Amino acid sequence: MTMRESKGISLHIGSIFKERVFFSRVLLDLMIFFYFLTLSGELLNVPLGIFKPRANHIFAILLMFYTFRSKKRVVIDKELVIPFFALFVSFFISGVLGDYVLRSLGYTCIYLFTITCYFIVPYNLFIFFGGDRVFKIYMMSFLVLGVYSLMQVVFSFGGIFLPFVTQYAGSIARGQGWNYEPSYYALMMTQFVMFYNSLALMSTDKKINWIYFAFVNLLLIVSTSTGIVLSYPSFALLYLLAGSVGFLKNIITNVKKKAMQLILFFISSMALLWIMFPLEFIRTFYKFFDYGITKHWSVVERWNGIVNASQVFIEHPFFGVGVGGVGSYIYKLKENGCIPMTLRELEKYDPTNALTEIAASVGIFGLLAYLLLARSFWIVFKRVINEKNNVSLHHKRVIVSLFISLVSALFVLQFNQGLFRSYLWVHAAVVFGYMRYIQSLYAKGPLDREGQNIKNKEGL
Repeated sequence: MTMRESKGISLHIGSIFKERVFFSRVLLDLMIFFYFLTLSGELLNVPLGIFKPRANHIFAILLMFYTFRSKKRVVIDKELVIPFFALFVSFFISGVLGDYVLRSLGYTCIYLFTITCYFIVPYNLFIFFGGDRVFKIYMMSFLVLGVYSLMQVVFSFGGIFLPFVTQYAGSIARGQGWNYEPSYYALMMTQFVMFYNSLALMSTDKKINWIYFAFVNLLLIVSTSTGIVLSYPSFALLYLLAGSVGFLKNIITNVKKKAMQLILFFISSMALLWIMFPLEFIRTFYKFFDYGITKHWSVVERWNGIVNASQVFIEHPFFGVGVGGVGSYIYKLKENGCIPMTLRELEKYDPTNALTEIAASVGIFGLLAYLLLARSFWIVFKRVINEKNNVSLHHKRVIVSLFISLVSALFVLQFNQGLFRSYLWVHAAVVFGYMRYIQSLYAKGPLDREGQNIKNKEGL
């Protein structure tokens, strides 16, 4: 079932594109699948000078043209028009007022590309091609990526190293799919695993299928990223907080018991890995604690990045120094006014925390624009979950789980920089698109178990 009506602005572009449809349903599904599958493929690129166009960019552009060409219109949800425009304005003004105008305006163009290909396109997929269909393809792409990452680790025990492995724990490969490094893969997989965990914990079944539960979580654990040590407790805390929200209490039940089960599962998993692979465990999950949290180079580097970006925000609180200008600004301060000649020189001065990166780049004005975007998500989320509507308990739990997974991923993002992580924008689009899809699905009344409208079946 597709969304036949959408609460948004529809831009008709029939005069631009012809009516002929080039792809069959199967080919379209494959295109959507590879679009999702290659989202995190930083290593799936072709170096062209200082640029590294990725395979996913090709799938994104092809899917964008096919979607807009076949439907002859683009739908932009009315709740998102003002936030997206405010973000663009904040990027543009901060860039023009900053010291690195061309660089910042270049990043503003990247913002437009990101919003178009990695939010508007997936959102329109839910509108035009059926929410359930697109959602299943999206979830399947995570499983394929996760299984390949698991194979990278398993095969390395036999001395076989699959493509795209770049980091090791001793002689054992760290799972990273085709991401730049394992921590990036962990951020990508957090979206899927925490969605599944939330949905499993909210299940009405008395017992969780712990075998499948362990398998899904293993797809995240194989990254051996230290961030996992924080992501599980933070997810448990978020789950507890969500269960205390008034309009969610009937959806999230047995909160304390379920959260404790998750923590015990995580502790048991870490203990088992420590017993089975003590040296590898210390080199990965436990490395910060073994070396000293305040002494490990990675922690020191991240903390310095937070301090530097915070200082930039203090000096330029209203509009920042422009997106892409933070590293250059700090470099100039630290290197006695010198101008960086290469991107590699800027790397150690780039922000290492998403929140301080936003603050330093676009200031208070940009922060308010992001808050507007968050407000739009919250308004639609609360509207769909509201107990007075007809949405089934199952669909409400799916939506709550998606929302929790998005917040969990944004928490993990605080240990990395990156305003243009395409897979985060796509996940946000999936959350918003699925909420709108469910709204349209129940617009004419409750559904039966087969997904058919009860009133329509009864001829009412």
